[in-house]
Amino acid sequence: MSDIDNPLPSPIPDSPTGLLGQYDSDVWVLTVGDKTVILVGTASVFTLIAFLLGLRVVLPRVPYLTRMDELVLGATVLVFLALLEVIVTSRMAQQDQLQRAQRIDRYARWMYPLAFVALLAYTLKW
Repeated sequence: MSDIDNPLPSPIPDSPTGLLGQYDSDVWVLTVGDKTVILVGTASVFTLIAFLLGLRVVLPRVPYLTRMDELVLGATVLVFLALLEVIVTSRMAQQDQLQRAQRIDRYARWMYPLAFVALLAYTLKW
């Protein structure tokens, strides 16, 4: 089915990397050295902040960490690490270290999904 036949994206991820949602979209979509890649990473941080504010209203206040708190905290760390990776590799690309930046980016493409699956396994206590 082409995008024309189905213009709306499916809410069900079609691959393990689809589970990451917006969290690591900056790593997957754009190339190293592209100026808009930092904008996408920054937008991910702002989206996460809005999500956290929405959760604060919906979830009950309890004096201890719940599994949801652990998952959100871990996802927040992953988002900021992804933004840091984007900033560092973009800076490297500007300083004529493009091959090194691309190597780090390829490494991050495997590490972020693995870290997210590990986070899910830890918080869901599989």
